[in-house]
Amino acid sequence: MKVKTGERCPATGIWEVQDCPSITFVFKEGSVVPDYKGNQVYWEFKDNIPVN
Repeated sequence: MKVKTGERCPATGIWEVQDCPSITFVFKEGSVVPDYKGNQVYWEFKDNIPVN
């Protein structure tokens, strides 16, 4: 699953920049995903966040 800068996040979890997988952020479902260093990017879903 992936989203572009400015789109709403479809799922809470850990997301990474498509062309730079070492850059990860946590986004909540429904939040607008940001640019990265001023560039429009695609964010790819990496993993769910464990809830205890």
